[in-house]
Amino acid sequence: MGKQLLERDGQLRKEQYYEICARFGVNKVMNGNKLEYLWWGLKDFVNPDMIAALYKSNEPRGCNSSGEAI
Repeated sequence: MGKQLLERDGQLRKEQYYEICARFGVNKVMNGNKLEYLWWGLKDFVNPDMIAALYKSNEPRGCNSSGEAI
């Protein structure tokens, strides 16, 4: 799913991680007075570099400081 979101949106940011969380039933926690997904742990495993390695892409991938795929 991360690969499809990266191709669709050209980036993996909080919104895309929320879509993954909703699809796969990731737990939520209270953050102040908002209930939010525990999405930040996904960034270690679902990121442009990992996606490129898993799909054996020859195209180098990375993110700029805004989290957008480059």
